Amino acid sequence: MAQVPPATLSPLVIMMFKPSTNDDLRPAPTAKPETFNPNKHLAFINDPKKLTLQDLSLPEDVGISPVGCSEPFSLFAQEAV
Repeated sequence: MAQVPPATLSPLVIMMFKPSTNDDLRPAPTAKPETFNPNKHLAFINDPKKLTLQDLSLPEDVGISPVGCSEPFSLFAQEAV
């Protein structure tokens, strides 16, 4: 049977995976969380464009809703993210 030499790690790999110590751990910076404000944080669209099952040539008697799909829409405003 052929002998397979043992794998050796590259010095770069050894440097990337050094063990962490307590000196490396620091608390996250404290920031006061902002209170959720639906008027500011939600990106509500009253009536997004949607296609029905009939529009998609699918049977209408299957499923719980006549809606087949809608165009993508954001739920949250950029300020909430």
